[in-house]
Amino acid sequence: MKKFVEFFLHYKSLVVLAFIGIVFSGWGAYTSMSREAFPQVELPYIVVYTLYPGVAPVDMENLISRPLENQIKGVNGIKHLQSTSAESYSMIFAEFNPEVDVETALQKVRDKVASARNDLPADAEEPQVMEISFDNVPILVMSLSGDYGLNRLKQIADDFKMEFESVNGVSNVTVIGGYTREIQVVVNPARLKAYNFSYDQFSAAVKAANINIPGGALDIGSRSYLVRIPNEFTSVEDIRNTVLGTFNNETIRLKDVADVRDTNKKQTSLSRTDRIDSVTLTVQKRSGGNIIEIANNVKKIVARTQPTLPKGTLIEYVSDFSQQIDSQVDNMENTLLLSLLLVVVVLYFFMGFRNATIVATVIPLSMLITFIVIQAMGFTLNFVVLVSLTILLGMLVDNAVVVVENIYRLLNAGRDRWTASVEGAAEVLVPVLTSTLTTVFAFLPLAFWSGMIGEVLRYLPITISVGLLSSFAVAIIFNPVISQTFLRSHTKADEHNHPSLPQRVDNWLENFKDKYYEPWLHWAIDNYRKVIGISAVAFLVSMFLLVRMPKEFFPSTDPEEFMINIKMPSGTRLETTDELVRKIETILLAPDNLRDLDRFVSNVGNTGAGFSGGNDDATVARLSVKFKERRLLSAPPLRIVDRIRQQATRFPGAEIIVSAESNGPQAGDPISIVVAGEDFAVLESLGDEIRSIMHRIPGVVNIKTNISLGRPEVQVLIDRTKASLYGFSPAQIAMEVRTAFYGATAAKYREGDDEYDIVVKLDDTERFSLQTLRNLTLLSRSGEHVPLAKLAEIKMSAGLESVQREDYSRVLKVTAATETGVLPFVALQSIQREVADLPMPEGYAVRYTGENEEMMQSFSFLGTALRTALLLVLIVLVAQFNSFYVPIIILITVALSLIGMVFGLKVTNQAFGMLAFIGLISLAGIVVNNGIVLLDFVQLQQRQDSDDITDEQRKQTLIEACKIRLRPVLLTSITTALGLLPLLFGIGINFKKLRIDFSDPGAMMFRPMASVIFFGLMISTVLTLIVVPVVYYIWDDWLRRRRERKQIIKEFGAGDPNIPL
Repeated sequence: MKKFVEFFLHYKSLVVLAFIGIVFSGWGAYTSMSREAFPQVELPYIVVYTLYPGVAPVDMENLISRPLENQIKGVNGIKHLQSTSAESYSMIFAEFNPEVDVETALQKVRDKVASARNDLPADAEEPQVMEISFDNVPILVMSLSGDYGLNRLKQIADDFKMEFESVNGVSNVTVIGGYTREIQVVVNPARLKAYNFSYDQFSAAVKAANINIPGGALDIGSRSYLVRIPNEFTSVEDIRNTVLGTFNNETIRLKDVADVRDTNKKQTSLSRTDRIDSVTLTVQKRSGGNIIEIANNVKKIVARTQPTLPKGTLIEYVSDFSQQIDSQVDNMENTLLLSLLLVVVVLYFFMGFRNATIVATVIPLSMLITFIVIQAMGFTLNFVVLVSLTILLGMLVDNAVVVVENIYRLLNAGRDRWTASVEGAAEVLVPVLTSTLTTVFAFLPLAFWSGMIGEVLRYLPITISVGLLSSFAVAIIFNPVISQTFLRSHTKADEHNHPSLPQRVDNWLENFKDKYYEPWLHWAIDNYRKVIGISAVAFLVSMFLLVRMPKEFFPSTDPEEFMINIKMPSGTRLETTDELVRKIETILLAPDNLRDLDRFVSNVGNTGAGFSGGNDDATVARLSVKFKERRLLSAPPLRIVDRIRQQATRFPGAEIIVSAESNGPQAGDPISIVVAGEDFAVLESLGDEIRSIMHRIPGVVNIKTNISLGRPEVQVLIDRTKASLYGFSPAQIAMEVRTAFYGATAAKYREGDDEYDIVVKLDDTERFSLQTLRNLTLLSRSGEHVPLAKLAEIKMSAGLESVQREDYSRVLKVTAATETGVLPFVALQSIQREVADLPMPEGYAVRYTGENEEMMQSFSFLGTALRTALLLVLIVLVAQFNSFYVPIIILITVALSLIGMVFGLKVTNQAFGMLAFIGLISLAGIVVNNGIVLLDFVQLQQRQDSDDITDEQRKQTLIEACKIRLRPVLLTSITTALGLLPLLFGIGINFKKLRIDFSDPGAMMFRPMASVIFFGLMISTVLTLIVVPVVYYIWDDWLRRRRERKQIIKEFGAGDPNIPL
């Protein structure tokens, strides 16, 4: 080991060169890393989305979802297959096993969908196949308003949409609100019948008259000319004069049979910003795109275009995810700097300025090496990475503290700088390596976590492991070189003349060792039964409390905004939905609420969410409400959300969900119950009973089910026999009905660079009567007008709003959330007890999904990860100590840390969740370091003793070794713990604005993890300094007596009565 250290001391120039290279390369890596909220992960989810406008949910299931499911299920590696069939669209959600390559699966699904295309209706839109990522949420929401018409605002928004979509990294832009120009050919049924035309002839005539096609080439002499037939409509009047045909030798034009109107398309969505009519644009990014770069490029387009817009145009960024990321990253950087400051201050108190500076060099060097490595691995500078660095920061100095403190001890013992540096580093190299590996191996199993949560959080163990290995390299290579150059011994003259604050702390610590720690150890060893008994009782009580502790998935954090989602009964008109939205807007504008709110945006008819930016649906609405700054609020944000929920959900007949944004990865609804079966009536009955149970559980809110009556239907049941008598096929009849009542886009009308639909349809006034449908006439081959009532039975019915299937079976899903202060896991336990008593028909089954399922799966993996971590730690310890006994004694520190963990969660009033579990696994690798540092030195001191020393001398050797190792044990524990303080209390210093920030949402999300490590480490350290020496002394004493007994047996024989037992 000495030669390894001596090599770098001999070649200082290489070490200095490496130092310079690390500084420049590390800083370059840090500044070039993309900033994101969460890591870019490849999720094993693929969606197939198909639009078929005007088609009922059950028909969507049979015509679209089932044929696609039958093809997709042939793709290998599918774990779950879900589908939702609603009015006008089908969405199939395929979840693959973690080991499946998503890109390969995506191509296979596309191939299967292409194979199924012939089985789908010809007029259904092409299915879209896409993978799911965190990018399926808007990164930028922009509001346009002005003191002029919504038509012009919509045009401006559409122009922006075209420019935004050309930005590299933008995947989709959705425009909500405003009016869209449309040329409508409104057919008069009486004239249609009088002139003997059909709806299909209208569409065909408009399409045929509006052409612009090449006619080939014409060679004249030595030149060749292109032949074009430019015959597109140049004005609306051209459309009116389109020739349909002749009747009684008279030319019949479009205007003779229909009204051609230059008007607006029926508005299907509305948008308002703070109650002012507006048009909203939502921008989504492609997977892998840099959010901040994309947002900046979009803003540049807006800034460049804004001077050319009409006077009075107001553009507001109502939601800017790039700013949120910047803010989150800045907050975590500030937290990191505060942690660094606390650690350096502690080092100064314990080690003095010179020693502290030498030790502190490990922090920036290790960080920079970490940035170099993780950038090479493709990591981005995201929230998980920054939290990992914050947790890591306090541990980075552990190795350097042990190395430098040992060098300093030898220097004070009279060694020269070279010898002290070589021997000091070499002496502790093995225990330092062992302690590093135990911590790395504790985190390592977390890197193999599969699923969405695991894909996000696996960046934490990788980042921490890279940082710890970097700190080991710096401590063994750089610190001895720096110590040999700058470190100097402590002299009595310094102490007597002008004792510094670190010297006074050092004196106090020496006094504490002699007056308190040594007597405590003597008492503990003499009263080992009491010490072990008390520790065992404390451990058992902690285990009892842990088992009974409430469980949670991710902790709730203070949100920056919240959503009010509204779902009206199917068939509700847009105007009716908007009336309710205006009532809720009035609630938000009440003085008690307005004082806490910055702004709100109301989107009616389109929420702007989903994989394609959302679909128009008159029954839905969303209000996105943003809070003012946290320090200006009258109450905690979640309490404000609870208050507004109570006010906003009092309107009967509507499903109103008030929910706060989540900072963690989405894991489904907090409470989700799925019932599988085929009969909708039975499923609906079970759903009603489950909802009733949920309503009885205190604190359960936002209760909804996926089964409800859909839009009222008028079913046209075609009599195939009668239809064939008149020469009609069912498809012809269906298309005539669809053209008349939904409309058919016959052609496009171009005006400059703009393009507008030419739509053939009945007048809206004609579509409010059931009799109009019955009287709709179809032109037979013989020229006879046949009423629809002669060809089909027309009846009223009510279908389902949507049909959901999971793994090829229909399902009912009931979901809910909980109020602030009520844990979903606790509420779910109450619900499960009552649901278990429900009589369940044969063929129907209940299972609990959503957050609960994810939590159970995560806890199962984390339990395996903890066992694996302990096994790996044990292997490393056995390899170092060449013994099973000492490693087992060291692992007692893990059991002792559980006492602190439970105490910490109780004191901070937190549940035992997934992040606390991760903290426990981390703790298993951290706390053993104290035992390694302590017992490795104890054994080193004991090896220097002679074999014939007395029991009292052996005890004193143990105590003296513990006293010598007290400083590094305390220092490494305190620095690790202090590095976690900003995360624990959610406090940070904004170094740019020079202010203290409280309750940073991102930091607070990781508070349970920080609590577990902080309290577990601190209490374990105190107990380790007492309990581990006691257990070691008992074992060592037993081992000595065992050796003595074997020696006596060897000398006198087994029958000697004087042999000690």
